[in-house]
Amino acid sequence: MALKSQAATRAALDGMNALANGGTLVLYSGAVPGTADAAAGTTIVTINLEATAFSSATGTTTATASLSIGGGKSGTTVAALDPDYYRILSSGAVPVHQGTAGAGGDLDFDVDTGWELGATVTVTSLTVSLPVA
Repeated sequence: MALKSQAATRAALDGMNALANGGTLVLYSGAVPGTADAAAGTTIVTINLEATAFSSATGTTTATASLSIGGGKSGTTVAALDPDYYRILSSGAVPVHQGTAGAGGDLDFDVDTGWELGATVTVTSLTVSLPVA
């Protein structure tokens, strides 16, 4: 099995996150797909990302990078559903990665449940990680 160095893991995460620059963060309701390339569930909200979407990766045992929130990223719900997962899409709408959303998930909001149609939802944190192994 091939092993990565700390520097290689951080570079891999930075490369993956660079694909998100100028893309979107989309929140979905439904069963979490096995891969980010599989068909998605019901879209709840779409949030536009900055030209530089994530901070540079840091870490020694796990490379981590945080979404550049800069005053909060928010969007308006198009469905009255609670989120189960999110996907980060490139500016060309190609899936980059996905993770869990809501209370106890990878992605946190100002309100985790009880989303209503037309409500404004604000992201409070999202950290993406890759293990060094």
